[in-house]
Amino acid sequence: MRYVCFFILCLGLWQCKNPHSHEPTPVPENAGKGDTIGIITPPIIITASNAISYDIAVDKANNIYVTGAFSSTTTFDSISIIAKGNTDVFIAKYKPTGKLEWVQAIGGAGHDEGHGVAVDANGNVYVTGHYYETVSAGDISVTSAGSADVFIAKYDTHGQPQWIRTAGSDGGERSYDLALDNAANVYLTGEFQGTGFFGGVRKQSAGEFDLFVAKYNTDGEFLWVRSAGGSERETGYGIAADPGGDVYVTGAFFGTTAFGNTSTTSVGYADAFVAKYDKDGSFKWMQSLGKPYSDSGRGIALDLLGNVFVTGQHEANASGFLAKYSPDGSLLWNMPLDKTAQGSGVATDKSGNAYVISNVSTLLKYGADGMLQRAEFPRSDDTVAGTGIAVGSNDKPHLSGYYKGNLTFGGSSKISAGFLDIFVIAYQL
Repeated sequence: MRYVCFFILCLGLWQCKNPHSHEPTPVPENAGKGDTIGIITPPIIITASNAISYDIAVDKANNIYVTGAFSSTTTFDSISIIAKGNTDVFIAKYKPTGKLEWVQAIGGAGHDEGHGVAVDANGNVYVTGHYYETVSAGDISVTSAGSADVFIAKYDTHGQPQWIRTAGSDGGERSYDLALDNAANVYLTGEFQGTGFFGGVRKQSAGEFDLFVAKYNTDGEFLWVRSAGGSERETGYGIAADPGGDVYVTGAFFGTTAFGNTSTTSVGYADAFVAKYDKDGSFKWMQSLGKPYSDSGRGIALDLLGNVFVTGQHEANASGFLAKYSPDGSLLWNMPLDKTAQGSGVATDKSGNAYVISNVSTLLKYGADGMLQRAEFPRSDDTVAGTGIAVGSNDKPHLSGYYKGNLTFGGSSKISAGFLDIFVIAYQL
């Protein structure tokens, strides 16, 4: 699920470097126009003021979990929390009805953000992001090594913090997403600069920033870390794990970059990529996606057959893409998104359909064959952006993002109370 800045960056047109790739099928003219979705029941719209949501997760009982950043005083339902610094991390749990169950904060005097959230089969919640200086969650406090450091925190199903682990470097480190396997091992990805330390393992970036993939067990014990880099910048924005612990990562790389023993050079300024590692951290394969200008993979998901879906952004024409790969890295198809939609996140249902949320909050549903089936998007008279998507055990998509002004969707509307407010939408197709 996936990293979106306070101000969305434009990232552009692509093509997969694969001789077996298909030409993209044009998107129908009515895509994203809001007239092809079938809303059977009114959507549930949840909002909170002075906050941005970066990711969303849904458990087997269809409870909803959201993380992001908030400033000043933020009210979730009837509970208000106050930021200790510029921004603090929030983690909120809602029942399927949209009623708040609990909300917790992680924060200190600096600029702290939560970017990834996941929930295991027992209802334990895991969140990752970055923090500055000293932050606390309940009675647990951690201090950064210098600039921004990575954190991973675990909460029980009642919202009580269980542990926090950190990773830091002398130049700054950020985590943008995390995923779980069936044993509740935790995988995260992001970027680091300079000398980074993960559970006592030292990593040195080859260039400005290198991407990392790290694994911890459910008790927070560090297991391994892998990095990929070159002379410029590489970042992991999205990560997914299959039940057995094979892990898939997407993001962006600049120039010539080494993944394991494989080196590749970007076609444009930056290219998107998807890479696979096994449960022990051994590199398996990597595919790149790019044309001139900049391309970036932002979201990644797996279906029940282990096929890999990647969505992202193109700079050249401010559009996006959705690509599907087999578990061995063979490209099955690639499709452009709606003309102005840049992919922020992707999720799949039991039938292998893929749902994409975009930076302009468009929700697109694609069949397993890559054909666009439905499109809809929340509207605002000011600002609206989609940041996260998850599909529950009921096969219903759940969306997260932020907005300003009057948000309307499916006949319901909400007016923002702060400079930017979060939204969470759950509805039935």
